[in-house]
Amino acid sequence: MSAAQPRILLVEDDTVTVRLLTKALESAGGFELRTAHTGNQGLSEALRFRPDVILGDAAMPDMDGAELCRRIKSEPALSDTRFVLLTSLTGAACGPTQEICADGCLTKPVRADELLSLVRRLLQEQAVDARRPEDPSEPFVHMLIQLVDLADAGSADKALRRGAAAEWMAQDLGLSPEERPYLGLAARLQAIGKVGLPARLVRVEPLDMTAADWSAYCRYAVISYSLLRHLPAFLPAASLVQHQFENWDGSGFPSHLQKGMIPLGSRLLRVLIDFFHDLKQVTDRDLRSRRLDRLQRKAGVAYDPNALQSLGRYVHEHLDAGLASGLRCLRIEDLKAGMKLGADLLTPAGALLLRQGEQLGDEEIRLIRRHHASDPFVFSICVTGPG
Repeated sequence: MSAAQPRILLVEDDTVTVRLLTKALESAGGFELRTAHTGNQGLSEALRFRPDVILGDAAMPDMDGAELCRRIKSEPALSDTRFVLLTSLTGAACGPTQEICADGCLTKPVRADELLSLVRRLLQEQAVDARRPEDPSEPFVHMLIQLVDLADAGSADKALRRGAAAEWMAQDLGLSPEERPYLGLAARLQAIGKVGLPARLVRVEPLDMTAADWSAYCRYAVISYSLLRHLPAFLPAASLVQHQFENWDGSGFPSHLQKGMIPLGSRLLRVLIDFFHDLKQVTDRDLRSRRLDRLQRKAGVAYDPNALQSLGRYVHEHLDAGLASGLRCLRIEDLKAGMKLGADLLTPAGALLLRQGEQLGDEEIRLIRRHHASDPFVFSICVTGPG
């Protein structure tokens, strides 16, 4: 099995520069290259492509390179991406002031040897960083997610989807970089209290529950909070989980908080929990549209209207784009040669097994199945390509 090629994203609105840099990288070989022509396109492509290095123009009409760099570095999924600023200015333009965010700077016209030297150095630095010890709590988080899946089949897939959406919406609504990891953790672990629910309530559609069932159902938030708060590293996430069923109008649970008194992270969880309750409803375009309409009817009552608008933007910009590209999540036994991974494949312990975009052959599928036999994957495998 060959190692995945390093990924380079070029964000540049000048066609001549695009042509020159593309030729230089393609001539050197060994890179997977994509391009975008505006800052907003670059940010969206980066979230899908997960590049190792981004080459970003310093002067673009919609978002300059420095702002794009800050946006990239603030995304949890992209925080280790190396960013190179491309500028037409000379001298101080590539000095420390411009490089507060960027990992390097090149002056146009860019020489091929300078470009390749810098890109390779940044890739080597990234490889060293990747070998550093992982967050010791991550395998424990994966274990907890798998335990919840035993009580609520499919919960592990929903946890991943909620986590990805929470990270994007937190950025969209201006949650501070320090708070975003706790929201992502809360989005993945908020359902752990379901292990204490009666079996009949675990799969009931929340929007269709009777008042009595809803009262019993939403108390799992208290169980989740009680479990998570005992770990100091999880306490900020536990506090968000505690208030995940507060309603915008103050009629929620447990403290009857309303509007801005509810933590922003908890308001986002409130929307995400109901949206991702049934995976089929978010992977089918018509069902997904009806689901959003149902949530919208409770804007200003159960849900923060701004949180709902952010969810709508996320669905349009990311979920719709992913599904339009043929992304689907399959069981291990349904994988076929020729498919490509639609997301990084992590082992249940949290280690990277295969990179997003890697094409599956017989050897890769055997590798996945060997891991599954000894350490079962709870999550489905997201792929694109032939069915």
